[in-house]
Amino acid sequence: MIPFHKIYAWLFKSFSIGEETKLIDRLIEQGYTKMMIIKRSWVFFLAILVDLKSTPIILLLLSCVSVWIGLFHLPNDTFLRGLVVIGNILMALIFTISTLVYLKHFRAIHKNSHKIVTDIPAMRESLADGDRHFIKFFNWSITNQWILGLILILEVIFIASHFQRFNGHLMILAIDFFVIIAEIHYLRRFRKRMMDLEMDFNVVVQGKIFFVNQTGLLSDSQTIESDKIKTIKSTFPNKLASFFNFGNIDILTEGDSNLIGTMMMYFVMSPVEVVNSIQSLLGEVRSIPPKYRNQIPGNEVVTVTNPELIKEMNAVVEEEKTTLKTIQQDMTELKAMDTRGKVRDILR
Repeated sequence: MIPFHKIYAWLFKSFSIGEETKLIDRLIEQGYTKMMIIKRSWVFFLAILVDLKSTPIILLLLSCVSVWIGLFHLPNDTFLRGLVVIGNILMALIFTISTLVYLKHFRAIHKNSHKIVTDIPAMRESLADGDRHFIKFFNWSITNQWILGLILILEVIFIASHFQRFNGHLMILAIDFFVIIAEIHYLRRFRKRMMDLEMDFNVVVQGKIFFVNQTGLLSDSQTIESDKIKTIKSTFPNKLASFFNFGNIDILTEGDSNLIGTMMMYFVMSPVEVVNSIQSLLGEVRSIPPKYRNQIPGNEVVTVTNPELIKEMNAVVEEEKTTLKTIQQDMTELKAMDTRGKVRDILR
């Protein structure tokens, strides 16, 4: 199989299927020992099925239409008939098998994404295995696109070279031409949605949340520190979401209002548990990584990232400052008194 994913990664630097494992490697190097990988639920695929703009059902129906045209409306003894029929059947089989195999492994790998993971190397290997399955799906999808494109090109060439013979079939061939173009369109739309399923992810570690979104061949990533987070909210958008236990998570950062600029996670499995795990992980104190300890006086230095704890500590400090200031004022007044009587009055 042609490694189309490598070709795309070479052409477009913003395209990288293994981005999550690279991020995990960097976090391991920085000394993080706990993390969460949050991806969209497999239920997102059901949403793709009912979306008329990208549903694979229409793609398969169009393929059936093209096969029907080839079988019943083209001459039996022509190369074009075999090309249309075999090409579409091959495309449909590759598409169906590669999609089902990928979804099976995706669901198995990410079924516990709402839990905090401490065995990070094992999780990384599991994600790398998922990347390998998605690479196969991606490469087969591009292969299917080339198969359909080849059918189109050969169809045009064959008609041009045998125009007299197909003079009575021009209308049905024109229909088949546009059917195959529609197949290519739906194949590309479906692949993009599957890229959303696989390549959009969030990583939560002590004190930080990483957001990585892939839109086609373009990507963007953001990092939010825990002390900037104001609210984390989970919602079930409808009854179906409640039945399948998936929903959305809104993260409102400091300074935002009315959910403007809020970071969102869509189609998250077990959203309530995910929010609890995020809050627990963000509130933990992370020790300085061993590789950086020799740069800091003392080995017991820690970084406090819990916003509530920081607020309480600041309140204690302010209270101590106020108390100290009061004591200093009292001492000044005592020194200014020149008689013991005044001192006794003050002490009373």
